[in-house]
Amino acid sequence: MLKSNMTCLLASCHGIEVEVLPCTQRRLSLIWDQCCPAPPVTPPVPSIMLTAHNNVCRGAAISTSTTLNTEPCPPQNVQTHLNCTRKFWGSGIRGFPGGSQWTNSSCSVTGLICGMVYNTHVRAIGETYNSTDSETVLFTSAPCPPVSSSVTVDLNCENATVLFRWAWSGGAASYELTAISNNGYIASCISQENFCNISDLACGQTYTVRLTAISNECEVTQETGVTFQT
Repeated sequence: MLKSNMTCLLASCHGIEVEVLPCTQRRLSLIWDQCCPAPPVTPPVPSIMLTAHNNVCRGAAISTSTTLNTEPCPPQNVQTHLNCTRKFWGSGIRGFPGGSQWTNSSCSVTGLICGMVYNTHVRAIGETYNSTDSETVLFTSAPCPPVSSSVTVDLNCENATVLFRWAWSGGAASYELTAISNNGYIASCISQENFCNISDLACGQTYTVRLTAISNECEVTQETGVTFQT
């Protein structure tokens, strides 16, 4: 029988801090340090045994071994890739082993709303516990298509210039407006504002107008249906 003034000791175990308590308290405090090796090495599953001893005998009573399942490490190096034509977002992840449902290092999300900034984080699912979230990665979806009905044309016949205006598109950093004549002549202007000028247009031509909203990763082009004559 163990006396109340004796202490319970835990055999050495990688990554575990042990709180030494009088045995009569019948509890043990274990803190896993969450130190995970780099892939492809699988994090060790700690094995725990308790040994009782006194001043006469050491190691005479050893408990059966039990294991401690810790949470998987949070995924690292989360990267996003945007498919502009399909409103598709994909994420490439370098994750650590330890998640029971860890089946792939990438995933995809469709149906994104245009012109929105998304916060992205990844969590590994374990057998008993889940990991903490990975670092947050931001990405912006494709810009919204320009509004065709908002495009206006102001023709200055004296200096042969045309001023175009349009409504802002969500998520766009800049715009490219293209005027195409009926004989194939093309003129364009690029602006970070919602207006731009085109000069030196060929005379006696009918032009159609195309407007493109541009972000860092995507371009969205809209045929406006707007025409004008020089």
